[in-house]
Amino acid sequence: MWHYFFREAPLRIHLLLLAAILLLFWVLSSIAATIVLASAGYDLTVLQKISSGEAGRYVDVLQMLQIIQSVCLFVLPPFVYAYLVSGNISDSLCIKVKPNIAGILLSIAVLFFSVPLINYAGKLNSQIHLPDFMKEIDVWMQEKENFANEVSSAFMNRPASKLPINLLMIAVIPALGEELLFRAVVQQLVIRLVRNMHGGIWITSVLFGALHLQFFTFLPRIILGSLFGYLLEYSRSLWYPILVHFLNNTMAILFAYFGNFFSGMQQLEKMGTEKPELPIVLLSILLTLMTLWIFRKSTLQSRPYSTDT
Repeated sequence: MWHYFFREAPLRIHLLLLAAILLLFWVLSSIAATIVLASAGYDLTVLQKISSGEAGRYVDVLQMLQIIQSVCLFVLPPFVYAYLVSGNISDSLCIKVKPNIAGILLSIAVLFFSVPLINYAGKLNSQIHLPDFMKEIDVWMQEKENFANEVSSAFMNRPASKLPINLLMIAVIPALGEELLFRAVVQQLVIRLVRNMHGGIWITSVLFGALHLQFFTFLPRIILGSLFGYLLEYSRSLWYPILVHFLNNTMAILFAYFGNFFSGMQQLEKMGTEKPELPIVLLSILLTLMTLWIFRKSTLQSRPYSTDT
């Protein structure tokens, strides 16, 4: 019933609807987190302890909160939104079109070829410093980055027996949830708003990078977000960006666990950051763009409609 009302609603109503749904699920996630903490014998004061540099002591709590927050804020809202505005969830969220083997291999190649560019962007990002009059903002950003690194280290330093839960929490749920929200919902709204596919992809990528509150890895996240965006728009299948997002996060986890045992993984992390940088980065850009172009051609037949925007 509701989707008949929202289907013909103007763009501003869809934006307000999405904001309302996200607010509702933020409240629900807070309630769920409180209940889970209480059932585990914790109260809300544990959150203050975590934020004050004791993340390592409360890693189990952090895992529970991370999973609850990711599911409530990223996985569930897109399905509710898609049902209300369309009624056809699979079409609205671009999950109806199944990936093909060629598309899967090419999308993986896009990620691999972009590694030097992403690494180089990370190096540039680390060299950016705010002017003195913005020192307070710079300090705040550094605190957020340090806390994020502390939490990440707490997760990655767990024994190998905890690898499956880390894969679920850091790779599976974020890949599914963030692509559903950002690429299948937000990106489509922004494209309608600016009336340009490329503008919509890059604006959404900036929002995607800002969401993580890790400003010293902001540029790499923008580039990754744009790649995810183009994979969706060129194929109209969300499964490709979900797959590549999952592989990217999985590689980070496996490197944290096993990077010291495999020199190839260490070399991959350094590509684009060691001199000579420019030739490798330019080659990375060229190969990434060429592979995206081939990917677009290979998925042409499976698209439900053209994306020449």
